[in-house]
Amino acid sequence: VSGDQVIVNGQMTINASQTFTVTTSVDAPDFNVNGILLNKGTLVISANATWAVNAGGTYIHNTPAAISIPLDRATLDSASNFIYRDSGSSSLASRSYGNLSFETATTWTHSASTGSNPLTIRGNFTLGLGVTFNIGSFRGGIRVAKDWINNGTFKPVTSTVTLNGTTEQTITGTSVITFSNLTITNTAGVVIPTTNTPVVTGTLVNSGTLKQVQTVGASANDVKFLEITDGAGAVKYHGVEITNTLPATSMGLVTVTVKGNQPCTTDPTSAPIQRCFTITPTTPTTTTIKFWYTISELNGNDLANLKVYHWTGAQPWITYTTGLVTGTEGSDSFIQVDGLDSFSPFVLSSNPSGPTAVTLRDLTASSTPSPAPIVFGVLGLTATALLLRRRATRSTSN
Repeated sequence: VSGDQVIVNGQMTINASQTFTVTTSVDAPDFNVNGILLNKGTLVISANATWAVNAGGTYIHNTPAAISIPLDRATLDSASNFIYRDSGSSSLASRSYGNLSFETATTWTHSASTGSNPLTIRGNFTLGLGVTFNIGSFRGGIRVAKDWINNGTFKPVTSTVTLNGTTEQTITGTSVITFSNLTITNTAGVVIPTTNTPVVTGTLVNSGTLKQVQTVGASANDVKFLEITDGAGAVKYHGVEITNTLPATSMGLVTVTVKGNQPCTTDPTSAPIQRCFTITPTTPTTTTIKFWYTISELNGNDLANLKVYHWTGAQPWITYTTGLVTGTEGSDSFIQVDGLDSFSPFVLSSNPSGPTAVTLRDLTASSTPSPAPIVFGVLGLTATALLLRRRATRSTSN
């Protein structure tokens, strides 16, 4: 069977015994998939012919037939769906998909093709229930712009996954995902779940924003946010640790965002450590907080003279020094202070003058004694200046 200027709006199936050939016509593309194309047989795209899976369209590759040449002649919209099902042979190196899924009705172990050029996924990447995706000898890395949905098993070998979207991304699914190396460049935020928290066996580099939401109950002790391990006990990334020191008062849901390896201010003369923290509780209470950072994020600051600075929306910055403790664990370091009872952006700096109002990067805020919405970078926050008994010893800086 052959055709040109074919448009699929409903569902078209190429059966196992069939070959469908797309021939060349005057107008391109010659074959448009707006609905569902289920390929159980062979799809041939003739030389000089083209085809497209448009936004909302779905192509299902449910055949051992090669897909490489058809993909060479395809346009896949960023909102299109490309599904490898069961025995489908894949083509990954140098490819750019919209939403990409691997699925099976039973169980299926899929080994990735070889190659050293990256696989780009502009939408969601989904591993379905019963799927084992073995990266095999593919060394190009995987770049994902939307959500990573893991209901199967990902065997990363020594690959690198980069989450590089421009809107908030989520790592989710019913199974724990194990990465070899994970790089975050999305400054809009990558949400790390507290259930089925991902594992990183190699290196985790946060050059974007990590986000996590947890409950900090009354008298809660040492709630760890954004702590990611190798699955065997070694910590690969620390965020913050919160201890609620106000008895019988729950903080409720607390949102923590950590921006890494990037400036928190725009003035190099007062530049703090290149890790920026935002802590937003439902109910502010008095807490002890441990802020973690890496040596590579020090940005010229002196470990021995670090202080914690908090921005309330107007000068001066609040400096917290009560119960100050510093320490290291492997390549990570921390500074811990007591008596924090006002929340939103925090920075760490050894500059005796501290940051200034005009140098807080990407912040628009106003000072108010009641909860007020602010924007820090691209994140929505809530700042609260709370008039509680203050256990902190504070100084101010201009």
